[in-house]
Amino acid sequence: SIKNFNRVLELSTGKYFMWAAHDDLWEPDCINELVICLEQNPEFVLCASDVNFIDANGHPFKIESLHRIDIDISWARARKLFFQYPTSEVLHAIYGLYRTEDLKRCEAPTLNGRGFLESGETPILAELATIGGICSVPRALKSYRVHADSNYRKELKTKTKLDHLLISLDVVRKLLVIVNRSKLNAYDKLVLVNTIICSWVRSFVRAVGRRFIATVKSWRDGQA
Repeated sequence: SIKNFNRVLELSTGKYFMWAAHDDLWEPDCINELVICLEQNPEFVLCASDVNFIDANGHPFKIESLHRIDIDISWARARKLFFQYPTSEVLHAIYGLYRTEDLKRCEAPTLNGRGFLESGETPILAELATIGGICSVPRALKSYRVHADSNYRKELKTKTKLDHLLISLDVVRKLLVIVNRSKLNAYDKLVLVNTIICSWVRSFVRAVGRRFIATVKSWRDGQA
């Protein structure tokens, strides 16, 4: 739960911090690899890895690559990924290894404006991306377990189209606030504001387009 997320961070005292879901798996050298990455690259505040997806029985079925934020990728380009909404595979960086003091400078994770968990990762990763770099090592060091009855999937069954729209607007608002209060220069802020607005508008237009096409198809089928 969100309270657990915040409580363990509040109690943490070490140099590095990681959130860990109880039923996920890690390679034996996972933390060691991430620590080495952060030790060798002080400009990064979070290091994650590719993610191996497994089912409830532990059987792998896909690997999610975070190659777009690999350590050798330009941070000026990679940072924009954390301000695109809807977000992308970079949200899996939430379970990476953080520099504790930098993470504690960010606003604590919260439910979105509709009281759902959806997109809870987006604001905290975005705020962290205004403090320092976020990268990934090109290897699946973590296995993420997917359950049919997970809280996320249960939420999906209860959300209406209005919920999805209002959640997206709430996240966009949070992203704009994060950019505004950051210490980035004016040009970087402008780039990120443009990224937020353009990505959301494109998504909204596509959603409306799909809805329109579905309505027209349904009408034509009814006329046949």
